[in-house]
Amino acid sequence: MQLGAHVSIAGGIENAPGRAAGIGCDAFQVFSHNQMQWRFPSLKPGQAEKFQTALEEYGLPAPVFHCSYLLNLCADNKNTLKKSYTALKEEFLRAAELGVPGIILHPGAARSRRVRDAVRMVHDTLVDILAQTPSEVAILLENTAGQGTLIGSEMKTLSEMVLSLARRFPGRSGLCFDTCHAYAAGYDIRDNYQETFKKLLDFLPLKYWHVLHLNDCKKELGSHADRHAQIGKGELGNGFFSRLINDKRFEELWGILEIPGGMEAYQTDLEHLRHLRAMRK
Repeated sequence: MQLGAHVSIAGGIENAPGRAAGIGCDAFQVFSHNQMQWRFPSLKPGQAEKFQTALEEYGLPAPVFHCSYLLNLCADNKNTLKKSYTALKEEFLRAAELGVPGIILHPGAARSRRVRDAVRMVHDTLVDILAQTPSEVAILLENTAGQGTLIGSEMKTLSEMVLSLARRFPGRSGLCFDTCHAYAAGYDIRDNYQETFKKLLDFLPLKYWHVLHLNDCKKELGSHADRHAQIGKGELGNGFFSRLINDKRFEELWGILEIPGGMEAYQTDLEHLRHLRAMRK
């Protein structure tokens, strides 16, 4: 498994590879722009070239993008819907411009909509966007904890969406599986590891799994609370993460940290994960 973390693009996206390398990443994730703003600034002249040069200098693959949390493709507000649609198209264009292969997206929050209507709306919007955007960029749907009206916590439903998109656009849809979100949503990946992952892989074959978000969980099983913890300091614990990162089925995937504590915590936990991997061999 290629291990890494979400790193900042402060000062320009060309600075991200150096930050990732500095904490020991094999792979990494970034926001494409300021994730608290709808505005999507153009790249400066030469910025894409500087980014590619930095990737080569540090021997890193192009990262994955994580969409802004502002996006909601099933919002019950027309203005938010319009902005979300435009912003996601911009994400695809920016990804193609920078050679980024995938975009991670939280499906959205149903708000006042019925869940099944919200799911259909997200699916149909993604069909429309994929038909209009560069074919070399994939959408990676992330499972959620199911907090509030968030959709995407039911892995069967999320998997069906990935598979439906894949039938229309082969190679352009996949899964980003968040360990904290799964546990909080009620999937007992800790105490029923084999049985639960068998069920999940029955829903969605391994070839559609691209990224694992390696986050421990502060809250108990089924809490629906999206509260990340450092590795080994939450409900999932070291035993679970040792088992996961040594699971041969997932050895080709990326394992990306999204934990509290900033860059120092990322570096510490990357070292910790590698220690857990070495201890089982």
